[in-house]
Amino acid sequence: MSTPDVVPGARFHDGLASRWTDAYKAGSFGRRLRFLEPVLDRAVRPGSRWLDAGCGSGVLSRCLRARGAAVVAIDASAAMIDQARNAPGGDGVDYRVVGTIERLDEPDGSLDGVLCSSVLEYVDDPLATVREFHRVLRPGGRLVLTVPNRRSAIRVGQKVARGLAGVVGVAMFPYLGVSKHAYAGGDAARLVSGAGLVVESVAGFSPYLPRLLVPTGLGALWLVTARKSGT
Repeated sequence: MSTPDVVPGARFHDGLASRWTDAYKAGSFGRRLRFLEPVLDRAVRPGSRWLDAGCGSGVLSRCLRARGAAVVAIDASAAMIDQARNAPGGDGVDYRVVGTIERLDEPDGSLDGVLCSSVLEYVDDPLATVREFHRVLRPGGRLVLTVPNRRSAIRVGQKVARGLAGVVGVAMFPYLGVSKHAYAGGDAARLVSGAGLVVESVAGFSPYLPRLLVPTGLGALWLVTARKSGT
């Protein structure tokens, strides 16, 4: 997610933009999408105004739009935004290239919801970012956030393999070179509550582990749902 020469995570994702949408059609990304869809069914009301913070090629932005929301979708990768603007089903989504999601242009209390899926790991200051989400949400507004699990069996295995391969000059799992933050479930909840939001639920997700094993804390992601206090 970046404008050139600003955010390393954005430069990395520029190179993935042309195939990002197709990744959601099957495999682990497809399972992630099916995991998120019922969460959005519960959170999004027709006529509400949502921000997709770090929208990539707009797959989840279009999910929000399909549920009747007015959507502002931002990303620091210009290549991702180009893909999003040219994808079918995005009519009514306001796609914008930004320098970072850590500082938002939206006015205070102007949004009914913020979706931020697997983006917080790439920013410099996650707490400042979630505080921005708090600022732009109206009282009662909802946050749907996913972050990587630092105890994920997959992530731990990939980090070990990357370290070993690096000894011989091979760069395996290059996303780990720009993914700065990962969380235990309690840490993710404390991050959100520390920004002033009321945590409603924390759930694990894994595209590979049997569902019964996900609560052990070995899943790939944590899903945190929260709201801004007030009505």
